[in-house]
Amino acid sequence: MQSHSEGSRLPIEVWRAIFEQVLNQRDLAALMRVCSSFTPHAKAFLYRAIVLQSPTQAKLLFNILRRFPELALTVKWLTINVVTMWDEFRIPLFIPSLFETLINVRHFSLGFFVSPPEPGTAAGGLLRMDPRWFPRLRTFATELPIASDIHMDRFLKGHPKLQELHVSPSNAAHVMGLPEYTAPAVPFPSLRALSCRPFLLMHTISGAINLTHLHLPYCNESSLYSVAEMLGSQLVSLRLSKVRFVGEPWSSAALLVKLSVLRFLQVDMEPERGVYVSNDSTPYLATKPFDWYRAPDTLPREPRAHQLRVVWAYLEEGDPETQAKSSAWREFLYWTSLEVLKTWSAFFSTIEFRHPVLWGVSVTLGTDGVEVAQVPKEEVRRDSWMYA
Repeated sequence: MQSHSEGSRLPIEVWRAIFEQVLNQRDLAALMRVCSSFTPHAKAFLYRAIVLQSPTQAKLLFNILRRFPELALTVKWLTINVVTMWDEFRIPLFIPSLFETLINVRHFSLGFFVSPPEPGTAAGGLLRMDPRWFPRLRTFATELPIASDIHMDRFLKGHPKLQELHVSPSNAAHVMGLPEYTAPAVPFPSLRALSCRPFLLMHTISGAINLTHLHLPYCNESSLYSVAEMLGSQLVSLRLSKVRFVGEPWSSAALLVKLSVLRFLQVDMEPERGVYVSNDSTPYLATKPFDWYRAPDTLPREPRAHQLRVVWAYLEEGDPETQAKSSAWREFLYWTSLEVLKTWSAFFSTIEFRHPVLWGVSVTLGTDGVEVAQVPKEEVRRDSWMYA
């Protein structure tokens, strides 16, 4: 067995490369106990990703960083889950001080800071955001509303280099009497990926000249038209969920024209929406928001630089009826994709299924015939729309 002194002779760069591959914090802590010479190098990786789930954990972190201030510089990812016992009168005084020390945080996920409000109060239970926190922030995800009441607009304006923004206000915002979005327009010149409800996109986001990846957790006709009008010439990836389309569906030709540089399109299909089952248990594909079956009346005049990869995602993995009728679903998905590709193979490169029966299976129609393949695991993540 190699002695402690022999182990410490390895160059620092080698140890850093080793610790970089150890993602589990318990494993890192165990390595620190193996050899004292590991401690200073492993510590930096032990604190790179922090998850806080209670005020007690936050207080413990604050005490550690006060004792070892150099560790605050190693924190790159900070996740704060729902906290239910703080309000503006009882937020511990150390919280702003803690956030001020974390100047190298680049990825920040913030749950909902709220305590049950007193009758007649509104924003009393929310943490006020300070734009001086996290000056190097590049990714921000939150369940808080983009509301002036909690200074969220000031916080966002203080981070003009933000590259990813994911906003999904929880129902607690309504409990607190806060609307989802009340802030004036915030410029985002560096924003690349955005996930939000349509109202935020249309009324709060401005100057997003580099926005190329978009997820609408809720989508209707007006929001889809607004996306095409605002981002049609720059959007590369689009994911649509909870589609509520009551008007005429778009044809594939309209999709190709209105979103002229789109390379990735994911439509999340819900039970009773997107994929239907007829009385004889035969599945069929809904035609909203896109009528996949409609033959092209007119084709785009300009040739597209890239073909479109289409994903049909049916995410109800626990649906027992779907599992029981797996043969019918399998046949349906294969033949439906082929029917669509026969018409649109010049523009659609692949149709991929994310479905309990055929998870991550793609169908491609090329000059050599039909190819059915299993999509690599890393490409069927739920957030793959961000990396298309």
